[in-house]
Amino acid sequence: MRGAVSGGGQVRVLHVSSGFRPWLVNGLVTYAEDLMQAQVDDGHQVACFFPGRQYPVFTRPRLHRWSRGGVRMYEWLNSPIVVGALRGTADPERELADRGSEEQLREVLVEFAPEVVHVHDLGGLPSSLLDVVHAAGVPLAMSLHDYLVLCPTVRLYDAEGENCLRTEPGPMCAVCCRDAPMDNAEIRQRTIGFEGRRAAGFVPGLLGALDSPAVARVATGLSRRVASEASPRAPEGVAVEPGPHTSPDAYQRRRDVNLERLNRCDALLAPSRRVVEVYEALGVRRDRLRHLRTTVSHLERLTPRRIEVSGTIRFGVLNAFVSPEKGSLLMLDVLDRLRGQGLGGRFELVVGGEIAPDLRGRLGAHEEVRLLGPYTAASLDGLLDRVDVGIVPSVWEEILGFVGLEFLAKGIPVIGNARGGIVDYTRDGETGWLNRSASAQELASIMAGIIACPDQIARLNEQLLSAEVRAGFVTPMAQHASEVQGLYEELSRDRPAPRRATPARGSR
Repeated sequence: MRGAVSGGGQVRVLHVSSGFRPWLVNGLVTYAEDLMQAQVDDGHQVACFFPGRQYPVFTRPRLHRWSRGGVRMYEWLNSPIVVGALRGTADPERELADRGSEEQLREVLVEFAPEVVHVHDLGGLPSSLLDVVHAAGVPLAMSLHDYLVLCPTVRLYDAEGENCLRTEPGPMCAVCCRDAPMDNAEIRQRTIGFEGRRAAGFVPGLLGALDSPAVARVATGLSRRVASEASPRAPEGVAVEPGPHTSPDAYQRRRDVNLERLNRCDALLAPSRRVVEVYEALGVRRDRLRHLRTTVSHLERLTPRRIEVSGTIRFGVLNAFVSPEKGSLLMLDVLDRLRGQGLGGRFELVVGGEIAPDLRGRLGAHEEVRLLGPYTAASLDGLLDRVDVGIVPSVWEEILGFVGLEFLAKGIPVIGNARGGIVDYTRDGETGWLNRSASAQELASIMAGIIACPDQIARLNEQLLSAEVRAGFVTPMAQHASEVQGLYEELSRDRPAPRRATPARGSR
């Protein structure tokens, strides 16, 4: 491996992420890929190790090497670790150590010889990879995009609908993970759909046909069936028992071991000040935590607009109806309250993004709701032309909440719940209105006040159009990449040359 990062020079950086677009599209992957591309553009040598696609036939885990946009991709296919996401894990011990994943990372460390490793996500990977990097002597930074390492259901939001800051969470973790998946069938389904669309791209006209709703439903059903049939099944007549590691003690061990591993990282990068506070409260050393706000490239491409309100106020939410944590139940309560105040015909609620299936009927009962469906970074600019006031109604401790920054980048003032990183950019009288209690009652009151006095929208919009104000929440990715580069140099300064890792025998 190479020595320390030199100031202003070319860097060999290995990122550890959770996928690639368009196979997996979320804020974490978007940020990681945008940062990697900016680093490539700056002349750095960049690679990414990640747990990727799951195939229904060729199920043996293996390392797949490929490249895109100047980034060397090391894709750990068919990772044996089940990704439960918000449903958690049925096997917390497996998330702590997996020999195959560890051997593959050691091989990548030798082959690519990074001068720094930057971890973004460990979903589908064991946290023991942090120790693998530490043992190799390579500087290690980890961006805290969520709470996965400390919380098996990602968001520190418990089964009772409360934010969880327990230092002894084992018993509650066991409850929260009661519906955790036993296999990666959902990822196999996503892989089948992705590969099908990729193959269809080589047949003229077929890709367009797949976009029709009827064909999409058939394709989705087929991929689910194939993915399900490829999943391991218990013998007929034998009841499926919980895994051997589902006791509260196993979940507590997951927390305790991961805390130790986080505290051995060289730097933990928190996108908001509140995230620093949360991680410190849960036992992470303060000297390991750094506040470094993240960004995504498409914020720069959003065109600020001057808002002129005439008549109906158009409030907007993005992906708020995917889960209670994101504010789905809160917003339904707000709609009922505004209707009860006789304000039903004086506003619209523009809803962009996915919607939980069980909420569609309830939303349909509100004539003020306008469902725009899923969107992409490319279509977001046009969608936001239909919004006068943005709402970020999350009730969990949001790491940052890119949707709020998207509203602001467009010049749209924001109502934000006082949760997590939302308070970093929602400032009363400057960028919008802060819902300090994060309650439906206060949010409905704020919205009613805006409906009664819409002139405040134009005033805030005028402030947001100022280049000076805009620079406070829209950071160019090139500038952010430069800040990250400075961190790499700091971590590498005065460190001894890394110890050379040894690849696992026969792992190629």
